[in-house]
Amino acid sequence: MAAVTDFYERVRDEVPGCPQHLIQRYVIEGLIEFCRDTQYFTKTSEHTVASTDPDTLTNNEVQLSVDITGMRPVSLKSLYLNGNLYDSFYLDLSQDITDIETLFNPYHSKYYRFPGADTIAIFPVKEGDFQSGDSLDAVLQIVYEFTEEVSSVDDSFFRDARKAVESYAAAEIAAKPRQEWTSPDIAMKNHKRYIWAVNDFKIDDRLKKHGGSMKVKMRPFV
Repeated sequence: MAAVTDFYERVRDEVPGCPQHLIQRYVIEGLIEFCRDTQYFTKTSEHTVASTDPDTLTNNEVQLSVDITGMRPVSLKSLYLNGNLYDSFYLDLSQDITDIETLFNPYHSKYYRFPGADTIAIFPVKEGDFQSGDSLDAVLQIVYEFTEEVSSVDDSFFRDARKAVESYAAAEIAAKPRQEWTSPDIAMKNHKRYIWAVNDFKIDDRLKKHGGSMKVKMRPFV
């Protein structure tokens, strides 16, 4: 395991004089942003939903537990109900909308929200989704991020995220105005480094999952 403090050294070098509590704040913010931007932690969650589970008072909503200690769900990457893939969109409705079918297209799409840090709500789940059965199988791919209380990360994440997280923190801190460490040049340089590091991770991750190489084989000049 690597401690959050292991990300501090290069940030200090980029913004000398910055107090440690600010470095800690933006390193943790960088950890969270990296998780969001790369979808680094994507977990599959499988559930059985009974036909009596949808709440008719809240758009036929079904609430499912998706708890992972020390992390919180941030988005839904994919949703299968009885093997059928649905488009899924984040939508936090403050109250029941009885004519939701006229506003959206629930027959081809589902919507979700996070009522709590360990719960996802899917809606509307209607009678037709059960295909004449008493239950349906729900398979969700959920993207998670760290909470602000994170104090350590595993070694593989540290290796993958170190450059991006350090660059994010240095960019945010250097961009603060009227401080002894303020530097637009340092901020811009590290902002670019963060973007490059995230994109590099996405490319490497895609190649690991699907194989292949982006290297160009040189041909001799004849």
